[in-house]
Amino acid sequence: MDASRALIGDGRPSDEQRKLYELAYAQVHFNMDARRLAGVPGVSPDALKRMRQVARGWRLQRQTSKSLFERAQQCNPTICGWWNYYGTFYRTAMHELSRYLDRKLVRWVRRKYKTLRWHKRCSEEWLRKMKKAYPREFAHRQYQGGEVG
Repeated sequence: MDASRALIGDGRPSDEQRKLYELAYAQVHFNMDARRLAGVPGVSPDALKRMRQVARGWRLQRQTSKSLFERAQQCNPTICGWWNYYGTFYRTAMHELSRYLDRKLVRWVRRKYKTLRWHKRCSEEWLRKMKKAYPREFAHRQYQGGEVG
């Protein structure tokens, strides 16, 4: 029996613990393979998929009653944790997640501001302007360098 589970309950892992263990196991093996092949560890495809699922659960584009800053306050702690954990060695592997989050924010802009509903490029430009005006608002743009669209 694992010593870390001996003090909690009957010693059997819960479903959530099992999923976290599988994710950590996949990440460790992905990093070992990446280090062996390229010399640089990064984020595994399974971890990126799970991060996108968590971000999908936030339903960014659906909550148009909230401001951009309220959305940022809700998401930033999780995004910072992901970047600090997965982006430590190989930050460019996390750019895919940043692009995904930017796409979701563009969809939020298009739903919130009806004049931008049919103008994707204008929505992306609006988001770029907000990034310039408030550069530290969304954590993923701080780490990425601010690319939108």
